[in-house]
Amino acid sequence: IYYAYSTKSDLNLSEVLLENELLRNEIEQLKEQLAWLRKQLYGPKSEKLSNIPLDAPLLPCFDFGDEVIAEEKKEQISYERKKGVKKDSCKLELPDNMEVRETIHELPEEKLIDEATGEELVEIGRESTDKLASCPAKYYIKRDTYVKYAVRNNPLSGVIQLPSADSVLKGSKFDESFMAEVVTAKLAYHLPFYRQQEMLQCFGIKIERQTLSSLFVNLGDKLEILYNEMKSLALECRYLYTDDTPVRMLEPGSGKTREARMWIYEAAHPDVPAYKVYDFSINRSYDHPFNFLKNFKGVIHGDAFGAYVKLDKDKDNASSPE
Repeated sequence: IYYAYSTKSDLNLSEVLLENELLRNEIEQLKEQLAWLRKQLYGPKSEKLSNIPLDAPLLPCFDFGDEVIAEEKKEQISYERKKGVKKDSCKLELPDNMEVRETIHELPEEKLIDEATGEELVEIGRESTDKLASCPAKYYIKRDTYVKYAVRNNPLSGVIQLPSADSVLKGSKFDESFMAEVVTAKLAYHLPFYRQQEMLQCFGIKIERQTLSSLFVNLGDKLEILYNEMKSLALECRYLYTDDTPVRMLEPGSGKTREARMWIYEAAHPDVPAYKVYDFSINRSYDHPFNFLKNFKGVIHGDAFGAYVKLDKDKDNASSPE
């Protein structure tokens, strides 16, 4: 009896070991498939695992049935269709009053006859596509010619002609439209003069950087009247937002730069559009905001710079009764 029992125990042990080995192999296979799934979900999409067949079941221990497989196919089809919509993903907002230049593409006359029936083709509709286009800058010579007149047989009457048109810079070779372009490129688009010079050379226009710089400075002097008017309007507003920022200034004659200051004052008034007024100084002394704001009687919004605090206290002391 003991011998028979011992043989049966050995047989059960071998079956258990075999079953454990099979289960261990299946677990390793499931781990590999799980790792592959994680790479597909969270890893780079360009990575592929070529040693697993495309038709191999990912989870052979589960039977999802035909209905689940059909649902997965539908999701895959929906995903592939979405890829084709990427061409319309470009967001472009254009003003309503933008000029539209339309080109109509028609069939030539010899193509307006159907080859099979010999009947004439008729128009049944039109299809349009809009694209944003640009026209490169165009420079031209603006020539003002003044016709001279005289009285026949009376040389004493002299020459009669219309007076020359006024110009911002008297005697300048540049029209106001070109002046505005130089200033806008410099201040709005931050293009230095050497880049503007290179851009003009593409059109065959040769102009020195010093000429552009002198033009810029002379225009600044002419615009001082407008600047003073904007400053007066800003100081009349109820609220004024202010701040300053450091800028590098080239020190004349030394070839070195030092830190200067650019002060900004933004006016806010219900009846006046918000605009900014700038003030330059070579340092951050209290005198600069004092001089700019000495006639201001409204509310200042700024940081805790000591000049604003002192200015507020001085105004309180000046307005308090003795």
